[in-house]
Amino acid sequence: MLIGCLGNEKILAKPKNRLPISLVQMQFAGSIGMVSLGYFKTGLRERIKVGVMGGYTPEEFGGKRLGSITLKFGYTPIRFLIKNRLEWKPIAAGIFLTQHLGENLHLRWPKQYKRGYYYWTNSLRQHAFVATHINYLLKKGLFKRLDFIQNLTPMICMYTAI
Repeated sequence: MLIGCLGNEKILAKPKNRLPISLVQMQFAGSIGMVSLGYFKTGLRERIKVGVMGGYTPEEFGGKRLGSITLKFGYTPIRFLIKNRLEWKPIAAGIFLTQHLGENLHLRWPKQYKRGYYYWTNSLRQHAFVATHINYLLKKGLFKRLDFIQNLTPMICMYTAI
């Protein structure tokens, strides 16, 4: 999975009382949809990232058109400035909760199934991830950074009991 992330921040030291940085993230694949777009806030010197994403999978790839809404939390403990405008975050980890939207996807199973027959929902998924980032710092404009993120492990999906 490859993710592009555009942020309106500067990588240099920031005052302690500064508001969290805003990020716009575009993602291809990765359990949220074939394509997705999200808005994030970062904090603790860009170590923590929290946001919401909306995803879409076309009928050709999902059997039916599917949408999704995701809450995502990530933590990046360290980063290195490799060159003047190239940054590497060797490890990032996090969790996210995705509600898939589409025909035959329900938060609760239909009444035709005996209560408790399935212990999970067919539309709500919890995920954990581990990834690495390479960021290219842009010179001018609305966006200050372009991130390329690669998952290091397959997504871990946990079914949610409701």
